[in-house]
Amino acid sequence: MKRKNNLKELKDRNKKLILKTLINKGALSRTEISQYTGLSLTAVSDLIDELIEENIIKENGIGTSTGGRRPIMLQFNPESGYILVVKVDENKIIASLFDFSMNKISQKEIKFDYFEISKLEDKIKECYFSFEKEISKEDRKIFGIGICLNNDVKILKPRGILNTSISSEFITIEQSLSLELGLTVVQEDELNLKAMAEYQNLNTRQNLAYIKIDENIESSVIIKGKRLETSINIGQMIVDKNGPTLDEVVSIKSIIKRALIMIIEEHEKEQIDNIPSINIDNLCEILNDEKKNRLINEVSNYLKVAITNLKNLLDITVFIFDGKILKLSAIINSLARSCENMVIKNSSTKDEDVMREAAKLTLKKIINII
Repeated sequence: MKRKNNLKELKDRNKKLILKTLINKGALSRTEISQYTGLSLTAVSDLIDELIEENIIKENGIGTSTGGRRPIMLQFNPESGYILVVKVDENKIIASLFDFSMNKISQKEIKFDYFEISKLEDKIKECYFSFEKEISKEDRKIFGIGICLNNDVKILKPRGILNTSISSEFITIEQSLSLELGLTVVQEDELNLKAMAEYQNLNTRQNLAYIKIDENIESSVIIKGKRLETSINIGQMIVDKNGPTLDEVVSIKSIIKRALIMIIEEHEKEQIDNIPSINIDNLCEILNDEKKNRLINEVSNYLKVAITNLKNLLDITVFIFDGKILKLSAIINSLARSCENMVIKNSSTKDEDVMREAAKLTLKKIINII
């Protein structure tokens, strides 16, 4: 009896491994699944047959031949069900419905602002019930909800509200929605989802760092295809022997401060009142070419120290930059020219890419529960 239980656990574990591989890689052949999972081709074929019979995956056309017969491709059965993904921004909520093959089926937008943070759970339920009504005629249902929060919303620490005596201080939106709707719910930061989306879009196996530079500096790191759980506060990295941190010399507020100092240095005291207001949008117009080039070189050199440290520490060779720093494109271009054997580029992820990564995370959690 114990042996039978062990064999069943092994089979279930291997099925989940196959399903997670299909989530990460998309449509694959039996041979490719065997290569990615390390399972024998015979074992993969047997498990695939069971998953097809269970209506979880399906054969989906013919793939490209690498010599010999063209392979039959496999993917999640899109008719298995749906995942609702809710992306919460400071002024709106984008809600998208994905099938299990990660195709976006439908999308809605509703207004939202910071003053409604206490009503966030109700807004998400409003989206859920709206989509549920739309698909009520189909023999399918929503199995899970993925929630994507940007940092501005995250710092407000939205809480769940249960129709019980449990205080909202002790329950998250994930927990509350899961209990009330009976669904799998996953909440993830937009920063981490963007890092995963960039990794998938580049189709690379190299380690990657996604770095967002605004008033502060945030980062998310992908090592061997998985997000590094340990937080790396790149903004506190020392980038000069005299001690300044990256935040103190590369954040948008520090760049503007440095530009302002440059302008003040060339003015007489009585002319300081005539200095125009400076921001990231007009900075390049106000600075002359000499000052602009000097500023770009300074910031690029500091960033070069930081990414070189990350390369040496974690073997990261792909760096994706995002945020207001992209308005000073010359900085990233200068950095790319000066760093050999590294990929340095601007972020190109779209909302749909980010939300698809949230859907994938939710589906992975559903698989672990099944």
